[in-house]
Amino acid sequence: PGLENSFLLQTAESLGVRLSRHLDGDFQLTNKLLTAGTRYPDAVARAVGYTSVKKHPDPKAWGAQVNAPAAGDLPWRIFLPKGVDGLIMGAGRSLSVDSPWILRVMVHTMITGNAAGAAAAATVKGGATPQSVPIGAVQAECRRQGCLWEGEAAPHVPPAALA
Repeated sequence: PGLENSFLLQTAESLGVRLSRHLDGDFQLTNKLLTAGTRYPDAVARAVGYTSVKKHPDPKAWGAQVNAPAAGDLPWRIFLPKGVDGLIMGAGRSLSVDSPWILRVMVHTMITGNAAGAAAAATVKGGATPQSVPIGAVQAECRRQGCLWEGEAAPHVPPAALA
């Protein structure tokens, strides 16, 4: 009742999936480790911290995610499934984490996809498997592409530097 004058104006071109299956890896990243800013020797990307903010008091109101300083490292181990050689997972929401919610936001999906692609390139260049590639080679490619950096703030990487 009350919607008799409503109509469908537009629909999305594709279905967006917020969560899906995620892998079981040898190491599992937890929200506690991520938000504590934990650093790892096999880091291939940095996570971006964020806080969900809701300004309206209505319990059904939408919130916004506000970026905070970088939270912590994303170690290479969370990209690799346990017992499966030759496979790299590249979407944040599918990695080895205790809750797929911690890496499902767009920025983490982009940074983990970038890191997985850089790692795949280093793996092929080195003639290795994802499980045996030297982490230094993966990290060098991730640094070159700007998904792994030192310090708290992400550097600006001009597009020409990625050519």
